[in-house]
Amino acid sequence: MNIINIEIYTICIIFCLCVDYIIKYKINKDKNTILLLLECLSIILLSSINILIYLQNSSPIVQSILICLFFVFASVPILLQCLHVNLNYLFPNVKKIKICIFHYIYFILYSFSVLATFLFYPIYEHNIDSYMQASQYKFLLLLILIPILLTFIISIIKKQKINPKIFFALSIPIVGILLDVFINKGTYINVAYTLSLLMLYMLKYDQVINRDPLTGLYNRRFFNNFKFDKDKLNVVYMIDVDNFKTINDTYGHKVGDQTLKKIALSINSSIRLTDYAIRYGGDEFIVIAELKDKAEINKIKNRIYKKLKEVSKTSEFEISVSVGTEIFDVINDEIDEVLFRADKRMYEEKDEKKKHI
Repeated sequence: MNIINIEIYTICIIFCLCVDYIIKYKINKDKNTILLLLECLSIILLSSINILIYLQNSSPIVQSILICLFFVFASVPILLQCLHVNLNYLFPNVKKIKICIFHYIYFILYSFSVLATFLFYPIYEHNIDSYMQASQYKFLLLLILIPILLTFIISIIKKQKINPKIFFALSIPIVGILLDVFINKGTYINVAYTLSLLMLYMLKYDQVINRDPLTGLYNRRFFNNFKFDKDKLNVVYMIDVDNFKTINDTYGHKVGDQTLKKIALSINSSIRLTDYAIRYGGDEFIVIAELKDKAEINKIKNRIYKKLKEVSKTSEFEISVSVGTEIFDVINDEIDEVLFRADKRMYEEKDEKKKHI
């Protein structure tokens, strides 16, 4: 299979994905929808440029311009993917424009690097293979990895809980870029982008089915279908927001929704990668944790309290929750009984707080 055929198949796959997305989810102004469709368009554009390059029917000047455009636009899909992660997971409370500025600056600097390389290190065999074999052009491809590596580093520093599948999707282009650097073809990057996009699309489908649209946590449907491991210590945390009705009545439902988002983010950042945070309904949340021993039960609970105290300091009103915990014995217990007991303990804690007011 030659490279032109591969690029045509890539365009067909991306086009079908776009059509399927539009039919299923419609076009709206949601930032994730816009980013996904922009990424689709950027991959189609990149594949189209590569097809024109390999047709080799144009003049050397046109070929050089096409190859220059290939290197410039090769950075766009991964920039959009990193922007998706930054907006949704690493900096959800930061203004979008501030996050976008970094990506714009990187794209401008990278584009200047490409133009400078073409001006100062011209190659007179105007085909993609000769460019890919030159070390300075391999370096340009490696520069594309900067946004991905920065995203990984920031997530480690911030200790932010992110779906491992998203990181895997971001890792696929790294493989494609390295293959292009060492095998000198200029097409693996596009195949890698397509595979990465398909994985993100599947995650989007999972998000629509199993995620709460307001908080981004798992929803009740996910909880109802969750399979507990009978060989592990399963702990269920029932979490309820204190005085949420008062917050809604005093400050309005918009502020109430923003409060739920803050609480959801605090819960999600307080648990481990192996735990599950769920919005059960209204202002009720559930955390499912598989622990090694009972001594760990209070650690998660205390981390949630500590995180919410920090959030409360920046709010004009107190944000707090009450938590009830219960161990779920998969063999001997029914999940409804466990939820009832956890709910009871949560209300006991809530009553205890009222006594000390």
